[in-house]
Amino acid sequence: MEKKFSDFRNRIRVFDTYKLKILAVLSMTIDHTGAVLLPDCIWMRIIGRLAFPIYCFLLVHGFRNTSNVKKYIGRLAVFAFLSEIPFNLAFFGTIFQKEAQNVFFTLLLGLLMMELITLLRTYGKTASPVMNGALEGAAVIFTALSAEVLKTDYSFYGILMIYCFFLMENNFFMNLLFQSYINIRLLGDIQGYAVAAMLPVYLYNGSMGCKKFKYLFYWYYPVHLILLWMIAIHL
Repeated sequence: MEKKFSDFRNRIRVFDTYKLKILAVLSMTIDHTGAVLLPDCIWMRIIGRLAFPIYCFLLVHGFRNTSNVKKYIGRLAVFAFLSEIPFNLAFFGTIFQKEAQNVFFTLLLGLLMMELITLLRTYGKTASPVMNGALEGAAVIFTALSAEVLKTDYSFYGILMIYCFFLMENNFFMNLLFQSYINIRLLGDIQGYAVAAMLPVYLYNGSMGCKKFKYLFYWYYPVHLILLWMIAIHL
């Protein structure tokens, strides 16, 4: 029976990294189209809740598998700054907005957090488990508070979501429990629908899929925001 269930589970795991990226991009585009052009279409915002948890999952997976974490950090930093003006124009109609920063900054802080925790785990092997746990907790809290101070998209809670994926990457049901708590209990409202993103995450098969268009997914974020802004000002 267990073998049959395992075989069935492997058959239904149809999402590779490329397909998850496509799903996240589609969800994000629907969400942003609703936010910028059709604010009364709440169903578009609901569909959009799928995007961020998937991006968090992919960030953790990317961190685990990257051959050069410094380049990964640098890439996110570049696109975080490149995306800031398009983000501000699309959502606030202004070039500068100190009250909100785009989601690339959240992902960047999450990546820095994972690298810091990895370094602490590597160089803290001789320390006590209590000390290691305290240092790791401090790293998470510091990063989350940084996101809150900078007012990045999803801010404090976004970092917690990334950390849950990082900490419990191989325990789907515990991850589901904590992601549900963050999205439903802490964030609430339509953000609770974000828990549905755990289904494609569960159906992830671990493969890369199509390796083309790597940078297209990065460029898509600022470009689609500029396009939405241009459409909005001409309506």
